[in-house]
Amino acid sequence: MQAIADALFAPLPLERYLSPSQWDELRGIDWRAKERPDHAASSSDSTGTAPENSPPPFAHILPTPRRKRPRPSAYSQRAAIEQHLAKVERDAPIRSLVMTPALETRLQLYEDANVDAMRAQNRYKRWGWLALALMTLATLLAATTLLPVRNLYPDPALAERAISVLQSAANGIALVVVWMLNRTGAIRCWMTARAEAERLRGDYFLALMQAPVPEGADPAQLWTEKLALFDAAHVDYQRSYFRSAVKRHGKGAAGLSGPRRIALLAMLGAMSIGILSGLALLGVKLPDVLAWVLSVFKEPVRWQLGLNTIASSFLAYASARATVTQDERNAALFRLSGEKLDALVGARGEKANAAAKTAEGGAVLAYVRDAQAILDADHQAWQLARPPADPTAGPPPSFSVKH
Repeated sequence: MQAIADALFAPLPLERYLSPSQWDELRGIDWRAKERPDHAASSSDSTGTAPENSPPPFAHILPTPRRKRPRPSAYSQRAAIEQHLAKVERDAPIRSLVMTPALETRLQLYEDANVDAMRAQNRYKRWGWLALALMTLATLLAATTLLPVRNLYPDPALAERAISVLQSAANGIALVVVWMLNRTGAIRCWMTARAEAERLRGDYFLALMQAPVPEGADPAQLWTEKLALFDAAHVDYQRSYFRSAVKRHGKGAAGLSGPRRIALLAMLGAMSIGILSGLALLGVKLPDVLAWVLSVFKEPVRWQLGLNTIASSFLAYASARATVTQDERNAALFRLSGEKLDALVGARGEKANAAAKTAEGGAVLAYVRDAQAILDADHQAWQLARPPADPTAGPPPSFSVKH
């Protein structure tokens, strides 16, 4: 099984990701010139060997699959930039600056890294949820064997055998999923990919703000337009994300109240049965309704064991699920980061705009770096408090950061 995992997750050779033209560009060869007849005559020496920098033969034989990208989203980083540019004049200097190859390449790098991060996140969360659900299912199946409901099955022996098989299958699949998540470093891949994506996003806007003023352009106008784009497509974009993330994670944390309520009801049921059976053993005369309830729940000890097992199972699920999603912690973190950005914009936003109108680049860049520092601190805090590598094991062990 380990050999299969190594084969599945081993990185492919670089040439498998590149088309023939991309392979040539990587080595500084003008692939357009190779299509001209004069290049074909000089592409090989008298011995007929291929030139030193030519792509491998299979690169021309096997078609290179294009990387599948998700559909453009109206809420993506590129969409935020385009929405702001749609509001400025067509001949505004910021339009020419944003369309330069250097900035477009940086934006493309961020988008690719963001796609990788989203895929790694979804992979960890989906498979982690599956493992957690299977472990919970196995515990609930065990609880059914503790409850005195054997006579309800048409064939009690066959039912118990089926429950045993299903429990073993659920546990086995969950263990395989957890092993694969640990073996492939799913949580490390997610955190690393997200850290790289956020670094590239910050690099893009820093490169935008530090771009020199082209010859003939008005410095004050360009600084004003750059700051307006930075505020709209980065600062306000992140503030909007923080507000929506606080609501989303708060709703996710509240969603765990369902399993917790089931656990509470199961525990109350077990306690009630225990109290009633204890009073009956002491010879206390129970009201007719309570006596009827106790007569329904025969074998009270088994009912207590089964209901307490169900309660423990749902409590463990809620706790582990909260550790994986980190909804409560993320809601608090994003709320604090949003408040810090709001405070920065409120205290220094107008001053930065005034500095941009007078082409005071130093003051503008100081504001930009402080805003980016808040975003970097938010992501660093999120990355250090990472979910567990094993979604079924609860919180990860504590660690210390060495300075």
